[in-house]
Amino acid sequence: MKGFSVCKELFSHRQGVPLAPRSEAQWRKLEDKADRLNADVARLKEEKELVALVQQQEKELKKLKKEATGYEEVIRKAVEKAELDIPNNEDGQVI
Repeated sequence: MKGFSVCKELFSHRQGVPLAPRSEAQWRKLEDKADRLNADVARLKEEKELVALVQQQEKELKKLKKEATGYEEVIRKAVEKAELDIPNNEDGQVI
């Protein structure tokens, strides 16, 4: 709630509503604090968007891995079938 009180004080000060007597240095300090809070909020929003993007990409990767596993199974079965279809002589050598 610290950020809210800082913003409330700054808003009131800008509107000309006196909340508490403060020096110009104190107001500048509050302005700086508000700027840092706004920067933190912007950074957190950006991080949240990045997390959502990473989660979406992880889902896509999982889907692709599952699809690739299916293809691997089909290829393995095809190779086994092909090996059975290759004619061999009595010694087991490929003719």
